[in-house]
Amino acid sequence: MIVLLNGSINSGKTTVAESIVERSINFAHIEVDALRDFVRWMPLEETIELNIKNAIAVAKNFHENDINSVISYPLSEDNFNYINELLLDSSIEVHAVALYPGIDKLRTNRGMRELTEWEVRRVDELHEMGLSRPCFGTVIDNSEQTIEETTDSVLQIVGMKKT
Repeated sequence: MIVLLNGSINSGKTTVAESIVERSINFAHIEVDALRDFVRWMPLEETIELNIKNAIAVAKNFHENDINSVISYPLSEDNFNYINELLLDSSIEVHAVALYPGIDKLRTNRGMRELTEWEVRRVDELHEMGLSRPCFGTVIDNSEQTIEETTDSVLQIVGMKKT
């Protein structure tokens, strides 16, 4: 199984992905931004498709070894369609889940994280592009949820937690 944990910067993707890995047997977290570090010299927009392709290749490798993956990244509808193309010949179950605490929460410091000016601008850009609340998958309003509650919600959506 692959869980595509989607949402804007500061929506809680990495924190929830790490919580899923800690609480669930057989999950690996693939942080797409970490894959970008291999090609940091390339402009961000030029690396997106390559990073997604690499993330899916890693997820396929995990799947072959009976390990589920949670991939965290702000996905556009085109990115989502590209992932589906990459998985056409695969029997891997895929769930898209977006975290959306609302634009006001996205733009503020949450927990220990202090947003940089670039991150605040990027939150606005992603929101304007529709990436903070996508039209595919299931959207979770995690504005008033704890990390544990959001993790429970994701696990329930993907069928890993009973109601």
